[in-house]
Amino acid sequence: MLPSLLRSPRLVLSLLIAVLAPATARALGSVAEWDELMARHNPDGGVPVVTKNWMPDDDNYAWAAWFWIQGYLSLAQATGEARYMDAAKSVLDHMLANRDDIRFADKPLDRIYYYAPTYYLFHEGKPAPGWRRRYSGAKTHAQVSVLIDGRICEIFLRWCELARRSFPQYEADVARYLDRVHETIEMHQPSFREIDPAGNFGPDSIYTPERPAGGFRHWWHDNKLVDKPTSPEPRIYSGQLPLNHSATMASAMFAYDRLRGTSVYREKVQLVVNYVLNSFDPARPDRAIWQYDPVNPRRHDIEDIGHAAISLPLLQEAYRDGGFGVTAEHMRRLTNTYLGLFDEETGFPHRYIDGTEKPGETPTETYGMRSAACFYGWLWFSQFDPAVLVKARRAYEAYFGDRYSSGFNMGGWANLLYWEKVRDGTAAIPDLAPPLAPASAPSTR
Repeated sequence: MLPSLLRSPRLVLSLLIAVLAPATARALGSVAEWDELMARHNPDGGVPVVTKNWMPDDDNYAWAAWFWIQGYLSLAQATGEARYMDAAKSVLDHMLANRDDIRFADKPLDRIYYYAPTYYLFHEGKPAPGWRRRYSGAKTHAQVSVLIDGRICEIFLRWCELARRSFPQYEADVARYLDRVHETIEMHQPSFREIDPAGNFGPDSIYTPERPAGGFRHWWHDNKLVDKPTSPEPRIYSGQLPLNHSATMASAMFAYDRLRGTSVYREKVQLVVNYVLNSFDPARPDRAIWQYDPVNPRRHDIEDIGHAAISLPLLQEAYRDGGFGVTAEHMRRLTNTYLGLFDEETGFPHRYIDGTEKPGETPTETYGMRSAACFYGWLWFSQFDPAVLVKARRAYEAYFGDRYSSGFNMGGWANLLYWEKVRDGTAAIPDLAPPLAPASAPSTR
């Protein structure tokens, strides 16, 4: 009897999650409880990024550190208290001090770049104004990329925008961060190219080139460090980077323009926005479904919940701006995508944004990815449909709870507490977008 029952994928998922779910998990219902949990996991005080002296080499800054910072920003918005801005700033200052050109300003660069803007491959040993990470764990290899630098610049600028909006005492820090972030953004601009609408996207691509689009490309690189470029002139490969890579850098560019009151990057931002919109599957008009690497003819897997969250802020800010062609209908489709992410019986978030799973993968193998159920970009849609928060809390209460101390989990809880306060009208600094018109009925799923 049991073997026949286990032929049901839904039943297998339910049983597996029941076994793996933390039995002692406790839900967080208030900011005070978040503070208590933070103190329990970090009895020495501070944030692990700083107290444990995390370095960018281990690829922490764009991920766990990013989510710590976003969590603190959410708590600052929830309460209006500057202490959370200070906590986020301590992480940002630590990260800035460890940008390659600052970290190695007075000592030799101790890892060779195999992947970086061409100038820094040609001038071997010169540190770039970006945050390196190891290449496959090798001690002598490092890379500086659009994805990592875009993520880090984006979170610096999120802090700056909240400071500029509600915490004027940090204006000197905003000015300092803007100057540094601009250096990193500019370093990557030579790799930006438009996408050929007649390009070979592959037989399984759902990309439709209705709008002129563009994004960043791979820097030319040599994995074996045998060759180096013959000149410092920018050199790139022909293929576009995956969608989320261009989206996060475009988010940073857009935020930089907003903070400076300029439109230097607006045309490129529009092209990346179009890249995202062109990627939505036209065969599923009720939801926004896209592929991880839409214009790569050799890779057509559906985007996952975690990487999708990286692309969302660009569309959200474009919608808020009103001038990029992102409409209320796009917001409705994205909201429906989130609501369809969860298993109806268990409440657990699926891996892929079309509600499917990777064959043979257990939920705990992708804990960090599935904690994306409470990433800020997804919960932002709760202002259009409160069912978003119901599904998010069910997942976090059942499967994440208070046993995990990572930035993924702690940041997720902070985001959820903030957006619940927005829903209840008690958030000190509500992050609201224009309402959807005509209003759509709340989901019953």
